[in-house]
Amino acid sequence: MKKYCLALLALAYISCGSPENAHTHDDHEHTAHEHEGHDHDHEGHDHDHEGHDHDHEGHDHDHEGHDHDHEGHDHENGSETKVHSDEVIFTKEQASMGDFALEKVTKGPFKPVIKTGGQVISSPAGQSAVTAPASGTVLLDGNLSEGMIVRAGAPLLRISSAKMADGDSFARAKADYEYAKSQWERAGKLIGERIISQKEYEDTRLAYQTARLAYEALSGSEKGGVVVKAPFTGYVKDLKAAHGSFAEKGAPLLTLVKSSRARLTADVPQEYFSRLPEVVSAVFSASDGRVYDTEKLDGRVVSYSKSVTPAGMLTLTMEYDGTADIPEGAFVEVALRLSDEKETVTVPLGAIIEEQGSYFVYVQLDEEGYMKRPVTIGHNDGIRAEVISGLQAGETIVSAGAYRVKLATASAAIPHSHEH
Repeated sequence: MKKYCLALLALAYISCGSPENAHTHDDHEHTAHEHEGHDHDHEGHDHDHEGHDHDHEGHDHDHEGHDHDHEGHDHENGSETKVHSDEVIFTKEQASMGDFALEKVTKGPFKPVIKTGGQVISSPAGQSAVTAPASGTVLLDGNLSEGMIVRAGAPLLRISSAKMADGDSFARAKADYEYAKSQWERAGKLIGERIISQKEYEDTRLAYQTARLAYEALSGSEKGGVVVKAPFTGYVKDLKAAHGSFAEKGAPLLTLVKSSRARLTADVPQEYFSRLPEVVSAVFSASDGRVYDTEKLDGRVVSYSKSVTPAGMLTLTMEYDGTADIPEGAFVEVALRLSDEKETVTVPLGAIIEEQGSYFVYVQLDEEGYMKRPVTIGHNDGIRAEVISGLQAGETIVSAGAYRVKLATASAAIPHSHEH
């Protein structure tokens, strides 16, 4: 009986089952695709779930022959996230806070250049010497100084003869005019009464007209003296007269230069002599970094020398619209454009970042993602540079504000990955 009871207990224990034999199918972790490195070769992944009552007929996952090269990609739930270790995130908000622009890379005409130095001078046809209309003391008007721009008809200075032995020329002209006028009016009455002849009348009329013209020429006088006005709009050059100095009639007081035209002289090495006839335009930049293009300033080549200076240089002269705000005599860097164009990829100079002799641009990957790309740079004309290698037509680059993207690279706020 005792043995019978023990047998029943054992049978009951077996029929109930132990916790160790219970199967749950809630925790199936499918980590079949482990992406380690860059080259994932999934060969023959046969998913055999031992001890599970799952019939996967026809679901034998055989990936032979499929070489999945997922460089820097992480697949999660079927979505793709691309990670670039050298990618820079530059948000729209950052871009809106300063100078920033994008440009699509294209091939276009580019003229080879000769890089040299030069100087801005005034055009001889656009300047005039202002002389003293009478002898006297020079009284400068206001703060007249060299380089000052004056408008046509604006007073420049006065010539006063008040303290001279022969008196003030304006006062004398006024007295002569008033006397001649009174004589002519008197002659008009006398000729009506036939007291004087027609010839005597004409003599008084002529004397009046001469005195009137002399007086009107000096009628701009203020505070005594003759007012000298600007004959045209331009800027003051070579101011020879000093306030309070004496000037003889006809003596040069200053030179007035028209603002409409100016000249650029470029010093060209003699080895480029044969190419000077090919120069069609120039780009020049001042010390403050401002850049001027003669193509946009109605520029033209005036002449080039055929004799070499002691320094081994030739001189090429161009004339352009003098509205460019650059002072006469300024030394500039010059890029002379030649006529033989070629089709090539070019980028604005502002798009190029230089680091230890190497050049880079930032290529747009998506709306806010950029990649630093090394490029080989050729010639530049002061505005754009030729790209020999590193860029393809159709790519989009940061054309302005590249330095801001570079600063963002060094920022601790750059994420390690970015979803595309």
